[in-house]
Formats: sequence, structure tokens, C-alpha cells
Amino acid sequence: PRDAGPTPPPFDDETPKMRGPLVKRQSPAGQRVVTELEKQARRLEATFARELGNDFDRLGQDAATAYLEAAEGKADDDAGLVARIVGSLNLGQWHQDHIKIRFQLHYGRTAKNTVDTINSLLDLGLMLPDEVQSRIIARGGTRAGLVDVEKQTRDTIMNAIKLGREEGWGPDRVARAIRADVPAGRFANGAGSKYRAEMIARTETKFAQNVSSIQAYKASDTITAVVAYDGRLGDSDEHCIARNGQTFTFEQADAELADEHPNGTLSFGPLV
Repeated sequence: PRDAGPTPPPFDDETPKMRGPLVKRQSPAGQRVVTELEKQARRLEATFARELGNDFDRLGQDAATAYLEAAEGKADDDAGLVARIVGSLNLGQWHQDHIKIRFQLHYGRTAKNTVDTINSLLDLGLMLPDEVQSRIIARGGTRAGLVDVEKQTRDTIMNAIKLGREEGWGPDRVARAIRADVPAGRFANGAGSKYRAEMIARTETKFAQNVSSIQAYKASDTITAVVAYDGRLGDSDEHCIARNGQTFTFEQADAELADEHPNGTLSFGPLV
């Protein structure tokens, strides 16, 4: 499942959503490009996951401190206490200053890395126009909205306070629970904060790389379509396996990408 929120529209919001004649057209050159892009994606997502993990960790520290300060004040019911804590954290601004900016920076560096990788293997001398680069970076800001920091932080704080009351914990023990659970968000009682950061990083790196590669191929005078590479890395659903090797126009690739699920494995190679 996604971290939160609806799937954004395709890169080109006016793109018709259609599938063309789907032909198996993978080539050795395309395979080399996609293999290297997948290698680069692993490096990029590891960096992004560390950055997100640090951001979420700091939020956990701030939430624990805010709880201790609020708990010393006037007596509230749980909902009132949580509202004061969340209000003091100013999570809307925190999301803008941390997650949105982090996404935009990551989309920008992923776009550059993607174009450099394609150029190094195909010797095309491609350059993305400034307006296209700006649109890719802006798309990162839009995608950041999928990370629902405010709701997940509110829920984890509420759960920790309720559990503390049930178990008879003192304020310091509740603060430790908040400190541990807030970074994990909705994965607080499951996969944990590391998985949360890695899942977001993996999903967004691959999405940013695919958006960037489509735009890079489109900028070439010799590439007129793309080929899907999918279902090659282990667990995949039938749709992912079926589209492996299928040819898409640039417009169809944009539409296909918009339907991609979290932790997706779809890549696009050039039709050469």
C-alpha cells in the first residue's frame, strides 16, 4: 500500500490514457541501459532512505519533547493533549520544510543521474530543457503529499498515550514510546521506521527515474518509443510480468507509470 493519499495524475496531465500495440521489442542496448538504471536506482534510494530516516527520527525526538512539555501543563483528555502536541509541532510547515524539499531535491538529482546514465551508454548527448527539469522537480513536490505526516504522527502519539494510561506508565515512559513510534508512522507496530523510509525511497526513486527516462528518450531525435522492463526481480503480479517487453509510446508510458504501485519494479528502456 502507499504511505498515504491518492495516486497523482500522469506527468502530462492532458495525456490520454491508452495502450497501443504491445510488441515484444527488448534489445541488448535497451537491456544495458535498464540494468545500469536499476543499479543507479539502488544507490539513489539508499541515500534518500537515509535522509528520510533522519528526518523522521528528528520528528520523533521533537514529538517526545513536545509531549513532556504538554503533559506538565493543564490537565486534558487524551484528544486535547494530542491536539496541543500536534499544534506545537506545526506539522504542516514541518512537511513543507523537510519532506517536500527533500522530495524535490531527490527528484532533481535523480533526473540528472538518469540523463547522465543514458548518455554514457548510448552516447546521445541528451539534455533536458530547463522547463522539463523544473516540471520533474515540481512533480517531486506533488508526490511528497503522499506522505501523510500529520495524520500518522497524530495517530501514533494518541496510541502511545492511550497505551501509557492502560499500562500505568509515567510521562518519561510514554515519551520514549512516542520517540520510538513516530518515526515509523503507520508501521509503528509492524515493519518499523526503517521500512517506512526505505519503502518511500524505493517507490519515489523508481518513479522519478522513470519520469526522467521518458523525458530523456523524448528529447532524442532517434528514439520514438520505449520498451517496458518488469517482472524480472522476483515477486511480481501478473500485470507486471505481462507488460515486460511491451512497447509504449511516450504518452502511453506516462499513463502506465501513473498506475504503478509502491515498491514497483517497472523500468523503461529505449526502442532502438
